[in-house]
Amino acid sequence: MPYTTVDLIKKQTLIPGAESAPAQSVEAVLTGTESAQLAPGRIVTGSVTVKSGTQAAPTAEAATFITDTITASGAPLVPGSLTLASDSSLGVIYSEGTDYTINYLTGSLTRAPSGVIPPGSSAHLWYFPYTLYVDGVDYSVDEANGRVTRIASGAILSGQRVTVDFKAEAPGFSDDVFNEAALEANQRVAALVDPAGNFGANLILQTAATYLGASIICRIAATAALVTDSQGKNASLWLETSRSFASDANSPMRALTSVLISESSVLSSSTSMPRILTQNLKLENG
Repeated sequence: MPYTTVDLIKKQTLIPGAESAPAQSVEAVLTGTESAQLAPGRIVTGSVTVKSGTQAAPTAEAATFITDTITASGAPLVPGSLTLASDSSLGVIYSEGTDYTINYLTGSLTRAPSGVIPPGSSAHLWYFPYTLYVDGVDYSVDEANGRVTRIASGAILSGQRVTVDFKAEAPGFSDDVFNEAALEANQRVAALVDPAGNFGANLILQTAATYLGASIICRIAATAALVTDSQGKNASLWLETSRSFASDANSPMRALTSVLISESSVLSSSTSMPRILTQNLKLENG
């Protein structure tokens, strides 16, 4: 009985050739000329932005809500750093989410119709902008291995903590690899929990098999990474992800086994199926 499918596993591990969602504000420490790992595989060309919020004092600006939206000139802004008030004396301090919304990446603030900011009113804002560093001048990117390295002659201090935005590429596996992972995952779940094939389309076992398939894919990715990564850093990250998926697979199976073992104490006298399941499940739970 197939519990999971190739499509379900792909959703967990990213389909070949696809990009992940942008990873906003990932922290990294750049020391000397040592590289910092951003992702366990390739990152998309041109997608990396390195920045830091090191400005000592906030930037202050005045603006008028000619429309419902104003824009801070120093975008991108450090998340959570903005204060918006009615005047420079902080007469009325407006509340983010109640009186206005903000996009910290673009610096765009929009007045909420249900808030207390009057249409057409003036406002004062204070915020910390990010300092943006230059690729090739302040840092370099190893796109094939998902790493960023400080350039000694650039503006980034050794040991400085920075934030990095980037897009990661999906592992480039063929459908045959995903098919084999799905087959192995289904066979292992069946052997451990459902040897008689009695459950059919069970959501708990589907979840367990899907996570198990994702674990298998990440394990294959770790092996592939050893070919191109002499230091084994990428392989270690893939193995950590594989173990995490395996743990996620075990949780729903253990939850299901505890229910089945409890029910089997009542049903074992009338049918042989629970006794068979109980033996297998107790073996799995140790």
